[in-house]
Amino acid sequence: MKIYNILSVILICILFVTFSSCKKKRETGDIEVTCKPLEGETVDVSTLSIELHSKSNFNAKITSTTSTGSSSMSKGSFEKLQPDVYYVMAWKDFDSNLMISKDDYFGFWPYPINLDKGETKNITIEMYVVE
Repeated sequence: MKIYNILSVILICILFVTFSSCKKKRETGDIEVTCKPLEGETVDVSTLSIELHSKSNFNAKITSTTSTGSSSMSKGSFEKLQPDVYYVMAWKDFDSNLMISKDDYFGFWPYPINLDKGETKNITIEMYVVE
């Protein structure tokens, strides 16, 4: 009987250590954004404003970040986001009028991004010159 009790305690300790060391799923998610020129376009994408929105018409900005990289590819990210549906656009405002206008660079991810807990979504936005 004594051996049975000792084995029970050892088994409980093993189970406790095993399950207490399991990683808990993150409560937030991330979106990694890569920007590159649309094929055939000559667009310097080295520094762009990347915006995160809660609506598909891009009139509900949540936050923004600046991409970094080379003229042919740059990256930015949004980290620790709550699970939700997001929309992402990127642009370079050459005339500083805070509006997308002629000769600005623009691009967007054409689909809603359904972000769940613990997820990292990777998207690529192709940039073009607004005419």
